[in-house]
Amino acid sequence: MFDPTVRLTEDQVAFYRENGFLTIDKITTADEVEALTRAFDQLFSENVEFEKGDRFDLTSSGAEKKERSPQLLFPSKYRPELRNTLYWANATTVALQLMGLPQTEADRLRFRDHSILKPPLEGAATPWHQDEAYWEEDKHYQDLTIWMPLQPATVDGGCMHFIPGSQKQGVVPHHHASKIALEVDSGYVDEARVVACPLPAGGATVHSCRTLHYASPNRSNQPRRTFIITIGPHPVERGDSRDFYWNRGHRVY
Repeated sequence: MFDPTVRLTEDQVAFYRENGFLTIDKITTADEVEALTRAFDQLFSENVEFEKGDRFDLTSSGAEKKERSPQLLFPSKYRPELRNTLYWANATTVALQLMGLPQTEADRLRFRDHSILKPPLEGAATPWHQDEAYWEEDKHYQDLTIWMPLQPATVDGGCMHFIPGSQKQGVVPHHHASKIALEVDSGYVDEARVVACPLPAGGATVHSCRTLHYASPNRSNQPRRTFIITIGPHPVERGDSRDFYWNRGHRVY
């Protein structure tokens, strides 16, 4: 196992808690980025027998012949070595820090990883949404997500965008922008407040499960690959009721 090499400052923790997101210039090494790139290229290109629902095109309506935003849920299920990486160790430490938990609590957390591959020149945008909108309405979540690009993530190449402070509201209404992808209803995104977060390969953003976020389309000439880990305590039953009507008839994960 790797010893973590990233420790957030008090200012970084305070910024995250106020704004609901954070950027980290370097969360792993260049050598590990190269190794992860090879691993994910193999996963997306080889004829792997994925379990039903783990491999899909996030933004497809079902009519397109080309994939514009292929996604793989739980890649570490198919490549367990992905958990034994410096990135995973640093992501765990960052999550614990932001949740105010000691390192000894790591074994009690829930980890869910996925990867999105946006092809060059025609990779689709990921619509504005809150992650928690995909999940169960009767559960209370404290999850956060660490999003790491395996190549430079530019505004033209599909970097993340956030609305600062949007994590302080509850889950707002969403609708389906495609068969799978959710999009927040109109009126909830103030374009004047949007913050774009370009990153070098091996950098990362962190965001709360209630922070409104978006990833721009990939108009660059190289694939945009990401390795994403969502971390949090196991959810507990809520004491109030919510209606995530947009999830009826769709997979919740």
